[in-house]
Amino acid sequence: AVSTADFIGRVATVFRGTASSGKPAEAKLTDIHGKTHYVLVEPDDAQQVLSEGSEVVLVRREGPVFRAIVRLKPVQ
Repeated sequence: AVSTADFIGRVATVFRGTASSGKPAEAKLTDIHGKTHYVLVEPDDAQQVLSEGSEVVLVRREGPVFRAIVRLKPVQ
């Protein structure tokens, strides 16, 4: 079994809606066992917007909503 606390630090993809401060969107992530989970996300920075398709890192949880930051892509 996986706890939602284990989701912190995981990468999720926003797949339904656009998340802004106070307006969560749905995101999906895969746990260490390969199972898909669906969570609500809002940007950790109130000035950011998380658009559909954005890859985000879950940084903390506040009630049913996870706060997230945009995942930076490695420079190649």
